[in-house]
Amino acid sequence: MQQTYDWTIYVDEDVSAKDLCGYAEAERQGIADSDVVILLLPAGRGTHVELGMALAWNKKIYLCASSRENFSLENTVAFYELPQIVRLTGTAEENLKRIMEG
Repeated sequence: MQQTYDWTIYVDEDVSAKDLCGYAEAERQGIADSDVVILLLPAGRGTHVELGMALAWNKKIYLCASSRENFSLENTVAFYELPQIVRLTGTAEENLKRIMEG
C-alpha cells in the first residue's frame, strides 16, 4: 500500500490564498491517484469535497470513526449512506486492520 498524499502536512494556519490553491491541487491529485480513500471522522471543512471527488472517481471509500456517534442522524450526511462507502467504528488500529483485510 502506498500513500498518495499526506493531508496532515499542511497544518500551518498562516497561509495565503496562493498557498491554499496549491494545497487544493495537491489534495485533488492525491484523490485522483488513489485506489482507496480513507476519511477519518470527525474531520475538517474540506473532507466532504474530498468525499465527493472520491465518489465521482469511483474510489473505494472508508469512513473511519472512533464512535458510532459520528454516524448518528444528527452528525451524518446523506452521502455516508451510499452503498459504496464502508463505515467503520473502532480504534485506529481496529479500523486499519479491517481495511487491510479488505
